[in-house]
Amino acid sequence: MNKIYILILLSGYYVNAQDGKGVERSLFGIQTGFLGVWGHNEARISEDFVLRSEAGLNFSFGMDELDTGTVTVLYPNVALSSRYYYNLQKRQNLDRNTYNNASDYLEFKIGYIPDWFAISSSDQNITETERMIINLLWGIKRNIGKHLTYEAGAGLRYSIEFLKQYGIENNSYDILWDIHLRLGYSF
Repeated sequence: MNKIYILILLSGYYVNAQDGKGVERSLFGIQTGFLGVWGHNEARISEDFVLRSEAGLNFSFGMDELDTGTVTVLYPNVALSSRYYYNLQKRQNLDRNTYNNASDYLEFKIGYIPDWFAISSSDQNITETERMIINLLWGIKRNIGKHLTYEAGAGLRYSIEFLKQYGIENNSYDILWDIHLRLGYSF
């Protein structure tokens, strides 16, 4: 009888962890990818939508001003996005793992890269240009165990580099492909 009681309590715990009514109420985590490390929070807006806030350090590399070697730079960024997890209910109905919002998603993201500081491997005074980035992404998020996650996605990025404040006549506008690969830990 005690084993049945413990089994009922444990099954109630797992049902509450992902209540079957869509995305999780609040989710904190850290992620790393090829070009940085970020902390994030996903807050539930509706059954399929979350508001995701993110802050971290991006990584870039290139030639130094004298073309004598490669320079690596870490610089801050912040972003706010809305994610639509469109097949979460289907995955739940098929008894697939949906813990930590493991599902396919569409994302609209606005990011800001300030020119506050840059950590560089060069002796030269390296700075990052202030810019704003708007992304439209399609992606997948899956779990490896209970806390580890991975994400992969692709989409378009619209970038505005604010160059006028640095004495350049015009700002720079670009549309680029965006590939999103990250490994994370959710708390």
